[in-house]
Amino acid sequence: MGRRALVATLLTAVACSRGTVPRPPGGDPITTDGVLARSNLEAMIAAYEGMVAREPAWGSARLSLVTLLEARASTYGRVEDLERAVQIAEDGVLRAPRSPEAWLGRASARAGLHRFADAGGDLDRALALGADTDALAAQRASIALARGALSTALELSRARAVREPGMATDGALGVVLAESGDEGGAARAFARALAAYRDTSPFPVAFVEFRQGLLAERTGDLDRATERYGAVLRRLPGHAQAAVHLASVEMARGRLDAAATALDTLLPGASDPEIAATRAGLARRRGDPSEAARQDSLARERYLALLARHPEAFADHAARFFLDREPVEALRWARANLEVRQTSDGFDLALTAALRAGDGAARCILARGAGALAVRTPRLDRLVSEGLRDCENRAHEPGGGPGGARQ
Repeated sequence: MGRRALVATLLTAVACSRGTVPRPPGGDPITTDGVLARSNLEAMIAAYEGMVAREPAWGSARLSLVTLLEARASTYGRVEDLERAVQIAEDGVLRAPRSPEAWLGRASARAGLHRFADAGGDLDRALALGADTDALAAQRASIALARGALSTALELSRARAVREPGMATDGALGVVLAESGDEGGAARAFARALAAYRDTSPFPVAFVEFRQGLLAERTGDLDRATERYGAVLRRLPGHAQAAVHLASVEMARGRLDAAATALDTLLPGASDPEIAATRAGLARRRGDPSEAARQDSLARERYLALLARHPEAFADHAARFFLDREPVEALRWARANLEVRQTSDGFDLALTAALRAGDGAARCILARGAGALAVRTPRLDRLVSEGLRDCENRAHEPGGGPGGARQ
């Protein structure tokens, strides 16, 4: 479940802060024990639930509760927290329509489920009501990045980092730079973010360390990726995304026991279907077809249920799940994902699905769409070139037509 940088950077106050904490030059940040931090997060959620129950029109309390629920969802793989956040935020707007925090909360909750157009409208309303400009900029940058509007996301993130450098802004900038293909710039931004951190909450630190792992995995440095994902799990046991990515990397390296150990760190309440899908892959690698089939069935059931309720949010994850199992279904959801997120990864996924499904017409159309992207990976460039060649071949077939792709 990859969620947005805003959630992690708002969690600095979750741990029992001891004030600013010195550390040796170049050393890792010293943070609160991860189990204690999780307990503090649970306590804060319960406290804000009580505040909202006592004062239903308190917009800022609802915004805080939404943020904390999104953080628990993102960190520990609890999909139901995203749905609860939307319920809290929707009720907040009804009860406090003049509160800019209520609209910010609903924008965040809606964006968490990839309802980006709705979220943008909520941000406009929050602006009209006098919402904090930095909070607005952070959410707009996050939405722009998720939708594939990299230039907008980069402009907003750079302006925030220049205006107020630190863990939150440099960490968010690093994410945008990584998605824009500037690996060096991203690495430097992440390093600045960690160097600037002087609080004790492990959540923002784990967020940056996880992003460092993603960056290393993307560039093929599996040793570095393994180290970074491991650092996240030592700092925050139960971190769902780190556990899944570490397990996948360890499986790619043939280290099946290490992959199992990573998955064993997950909490019982983790409901993200990607977890079951990863467990299915590990069971297959270990020669246990019965367990693989059981986990596959569980993942499929969960994905279908989530797609029925929140298709925008889970289209890309479901497409990846179906890719090796039902390529036609994978193509369906990969194309649905592109309707809300015009990203390099999204086009890569859709073109791969079209190739596996044997749908030349779809490959042609998708390749032309991906050609307009400002940033493409070498792999996507190859997929686009192959798709465009398919367009040319189809144009020369009888009945191919001038567009080169029969509908």
